[in-house]
Amino acid sequence: MLIESATSKHSKQSLSDKSFIITEPRHETELLKREYQRQFKKPLSVLCEIGSWDAIGHMVQNDLGVGLVPELALKNFPKGAFKVLKTPWLNSEYQVYAHHLKMPSPNRVLHYLIKKLI
Repeated sequence: MLIESATSKHSKQSLSDKSFIITEPRHETELLKREYQRQFKKPLSVLCEIGSWDAIGHMVQNDLGVGLVPELALKNFPKGAFKVLKTPWLNSEYQVYAHHLKMPSPNRVLHYLIKKLI
């Protein structure tokens, strides 16, 4: 999802005039670049590429740009810290699947992780 600071001074600015903070190239960042290029007929203005969703969140909170993060990455931030920017041309949702073992795993670490996920 695309997010900006809830108190952004640039909220009235068009999305095409904003800088973006994204992770290193992966499926969703390439999708954003491709769809942005298609929508605005110019390359995405990338302020920086960072490998941490938390770091992106902090930079967005400080109004340094628009961030691309999964919803899961926002759980460590106060509710209402961000404004979600909905665009009809970008949809990069995640799906999480959990598998449950019929019998306890002999591996205690794996068993612990599965219990925590369910």
